[in-house]
Amino acid sequence: MRPKGDKLSPTLRQASHEVVAATPPPGDVAVTQTTIDPLINQKLPLPTGSGSTDYIFPRQLSPKERALAKPQLDTIDASLAQAVLDELSARLNANKVTGAPLSYLRSLISRAKAGLFTPEAGIRIAAAREQATLEKIKKSAEVIKPSNPSDIPKYLDAMHQAIGRKSQSVEQEKS
Repeated sequence: MRPKGDKLSPTLRQASHEVVAATPPPGDVAVTQTTIDPLINQKLPLPTGSGSTDYIFPRQLSPKERALAKPQLDTIDASLAQAVLDELSARLNANKVTGAPLSYLRSLISRAKAGLFTPEAGIRIAAAREQATLEKIKKSAEVIKPSNPSDIPKYLDAMHQAIGRKSQSVEQEKS
């Protein structure tokens, strides 16, 4: 004998739209609440780009090609779109794209939408970009150290001018 379950449990179809009615306490108004349970194996929509992302395009693409590519890239997540562009850039650099770059890009985007895209050559492009960004940050954070202590007022004046303030040494000279 196989158990058939109880007759009060809803079937899968009934469970997707269940109406729950509560008996109100005295003095309150009855409210009917509808709940929607997700169906089994329901697919969630893939995240899409916001449309406001500034992508880093391969230098080989013309401005017109970039304009045509952007709406296609906006159909996928921004970080995935940049990985797709990095892959295209690496393939273009290695002369591996024999046809039109936009056709190759379209095929990469299709693979990304299907969940079949795996970055390979583009990883180095992304790493080089991150390294360049880190070097730029490091360079901008370097402190200027004058070799001669008598040069300190000159460096202070330059820093004050850069931030739009008059330095004390300039004001002292005027007095």
